[in-house]
Amino acid sequence: MIDFVKELSACRVEGTKLPFYPEKVQGYAEKEVELIAKNLNLDIHGQFREFLLQMGRCSGGLIWSDEFYMYKNLWNPNKFRHAQQSEKEDLGYILTSKGKLDPVDMKMFYLSREYETYFYYLLTAENDDFIWSLHDADDCVLEKTNITLLEYLKDYVFEKNKRNRFVDFGLTEEQINRSITGRLL
Repeated sequence: MIDFVKELSACRVEGTKLPFYPEKVQGYAEKEVELIAKNLNLDIHGQFREFLLQMGRCSGGLIWSDEFYMYKNLWNPNKFRHAQQSEKEDLGYILTSKGKLDPVDMKMFYLSREYETYFYYLLTAENDDFIWSLHDADDCVLEKTNITLLEYLKDYVFEKNKRNRFVDFGLTEEQINRSITGRLL
């Protein structure tokens, strides 16, 4: 079993001003993960399951809502619930290099967005831990990467901390909590 908190906290950059509260890290209970899977039309397995069980409810500041909508206070279970259907209604399908995919059939989970045009997903109907990416500014083709969820999160934590070494965070505790608390239930 992967210890996500240990793995991700090891990626923090020395001297970063980005706050981390290890005492706040909290995962969902097994029954809650099952409920999330049912309510959001997901197959939750492998690294994604371990991640949710260890830090899905609160990231403690290792992962922030700026990029990860599961921690964004403007999102809620209804938005996640309708995300797959909205993608299907907007496009009818998702174009990949191998053809078209139905986001509902593939049980797509919207993982993150970076730099306004890079979108990252888990297609949970696939029985693996790989991330899928879509660059909105290019050809809008969803591509399966060779990067696992853990590898992606480790890179995210490192880069986010590196970018914020010199940024002084003047956020209140309430603002911080809104940015690190899971929104899947």
